[in-house]
Amino acid sequence: MKVLHQFTTGSVALCLALLASVVCANDEATPHEFYDVQPMQVFGGGGEVNGSAVLTRDYRNKLLTADLALAPNVLMPGDAYSIWWVVFNKPKNCTTAFSCSASDLGNKAVKGTAFWAGGFVADGFGGANLTISVGKGKNDREVFAGGDYGLRALSRAEVHLVIRTHGPAGVAGSLARQIGTANESCPVSGCQNQFASLHPSPVAP
Repeated sequence: MKVLHQFTTGSVALCLALLASVVCANDEATPHEFYDVQPMQVFGGGGEVNGSAVLTRDYRNKLLTADLALAPNVLMPGDAYSIWWVVFNKPKNCTTAFSCSASDLGNKAVKGTAFWAGGFVADGFGGANLTISVGKGKNDREVFAGGDYGLRALSRAEVHLVIRTHGPAGVAGSLARQIGTANESCPVSGCQNQFASLHPSPVAP
């Protein structure tokens, strides 16, 4: 499901409420910001879960921000999770143009990268609400996959958000390492990519 529109700040909540029916439009959008609302889904092409991500491209301040909301029972209560930006700076060069996947991260023409965005511990009800952001420019965070390109093309990049599970908080290792790295302090079963939201390029046809 593709939901791709511009919104003023006040209309984001309305769009989230109407996300299931994809009734999202606003004629008063500012040209300085671009909002993209997408559902959270099981990583790897699974079905949607009860959650969403609002991606804001702030052109004036050169900032990319994501507001994530995961309803109770989506996550495992008390487990540690890390979040990763997956940025395809030149999505037109992906194997399927403007529909990028992990396999495109190895294509230098795409200038794709997956790097650390943040981390958290699920609340006692198995939910979470949080905001993460990254500025345009060189990346100084851990790179999980692809090249060390950072966010170069704020206005045209395809962006995916990936939530990775690390098991019960503080059990496999320090909490800081669980939520701050990709593969350190993992449980016996290993750390796993669990959920994702996929945000198309604003210039996608």
